[in-house]
Amino acid sequence: HRFLRVADRCLAELADAPDAERDREALAEIVAGKRARLGAVVWNATLGSEALASVFTLDVDALAPERVDGSGSPATGAVRELARRAPRIGDPTLEPERWEAPWQALSGSAFGGRARRSVALLTLALEEVAGHLEAREAERPICPQGVPTDRARILQNVFTRYYAGAVQPYLAAVDGELLPWFAALGTLRAAQEAEAPAGFDAATAPIVDPAVPGGEWSRLVAARDRHTRAWQDLLGRCDLAPARP
Repeated sequence: HRFLRVADRCLAELADAPDAERDREALAEIVAGKRARLGAVVWNATLGSEALASVFTLDVDALAPERVDGSGSPATGAVRELARRAPRIGDPTLEPERWEAPWQALSGSAFGGRARRSVALLTLALEEVAGHLEAREAERPICPQGVPTDRARILQNVFTRYYAGAVQPYLAAVDGELLPWFAALGTLRAAQEAEAPAGFDAATAPIVDPAVPGGEWSRLVAARDRHTRAWQDLLGRCDLAPARP
């Protein structure tokens, strides 16, 4: 980027310089070659960089429930900044001050992987609970007469204390951090001029695109909805279902 900014100024000066045609042609050829490769350079420096490798790893801890809010802001802001810069590499009006900041922010953040880990664990937990509730009702209803029983009231307390009081707020917080992260990655992908390496989109879309059927986020949404239905069905048969918002 710095070279192209200086080279463009140099070419402008050489345009009016006598006996500079050979120098001008040689420099113009170098500049043209660098600009022709800019798309690949930008790809390797952004979506192909090691700094974004944490998006795909699961070898990290999940996001701590008490520290989810704001945990994705540094990484999301860094990706947004890379997306802003990507199409402007070589633009003489783009000053390179604090050039390393986005990469430094990403290198020091494991948010992508930790968020993936959270999604995986939430999906597993919600599916397991829903499966247990469905199996129990199919085997022997908690409230066969349609009126609350002692077991049903215990389950209602479990629902209120653990799901409504802990799991649901955690799920909402993860949602609040991940959706802007996904949007930022989508913007960075759209800002690329280079063609993606073979298989890149197919491999990464289920991880970073919440709209992909069968993707990680879609499975979490499906698990959440199944879990909600299981509780509503069980508590509803006991006349204990919480009011719908």
